[in-house]
Amino acid sequence: MSNVTASLNDKQASQRRAESFGRGAPAWWLMFTRELADLWIGGKALYLILAYSLFLGFQSYAQVKTSETSFIPPKEMVFATLQGVIYMSGLIGMIIGADSISGERERGTLEALLLTPASRRQMLLGKFLAGLSPWPIALLIAIPFFLMLAQGDPIFGQALYWGSIVGTLLAIGFTGLGMLVSFWSNSNRVSFFVSLGIYIVLLLPSSWPGRTVRGTVAKVFQRLNPIEGPINEFLPKILVNNRHFSEYAHWLWTPEVFAGVIVLLLFLYAGARLSIEARQR
Repeated sequence: MSNVTASLNDKQASQRRAESFGRGAPAWWLMFTRELADLWIGGKALYLILAYSLFLGFQSYAQVKTSETSFIPPKEMVFATLQGVIYMSGLIGMIIGADSISGERERGTLEALLLTPASRRQMLLGKFLAGLSPWPIALLIAIPFFLMLAQGDPIFGQALYWGSIVGTLLAIGFTGLGMLVSFWSNSNRVSFFVSLGIYIVLLLPSSWPGRTVRGTVAKVFQRLNPIEGPINEFLPKILVNNRHFSEYAHWLWTPEVFAGVIVLLLFLYAGARLSIEARQR
């Protein structure tokens, strides 16, 4: 009975959302504001950010305790924390993106949206921008931890600057990728399973032993992986080893291309084919 009531409430909310399109504000803005409300007012984004904050607190505490015995420099502690921030933010983006379309299908609320005069691309744009909202909040939450671990070292400003660039590129790419998987899925279960599987596969190279990464196949995969290159090659060389940006700028090409291709696929391909049922084309 409770499931039926929840479904009716979702449909009524979607109907009210559909009726509001066309009243002054652009459709993408209306979708954006309503998605923000759904995500942050008792929604999944709030709980994911709370879990992320706990993770960041435990990681920072472990860094401080380890440095007391192993004398880890502030640069390495800040870099390790930045890695965790970007990894977790990418995961949050994938989870939110994976629910964006298949969730509407599963709840039966997508049909009402598609019947409105609003462009499908505008609907996707509103959902996409709302899906990016956790990233700046995650970065703001990380600032006090960076300050504490930096201990006055200039690494604080550098980590914030370069971390925001790399993190933004990956947030765009993974949120969009999650939405593309959701576009091709009729159920949240399939969408979440595929999205998390893709993310785990991309994270695996970070745990490879050093000798393995020296192989030809591993190096090719490392170049193509949007996570491995910028986080494990670009950021440590810039932040920890004080190398010049121009020497390692090529490691940013992959996340840039990744974000660009995902955005093009999302709005040019999926935006023109969004329908009530996922169709293989």
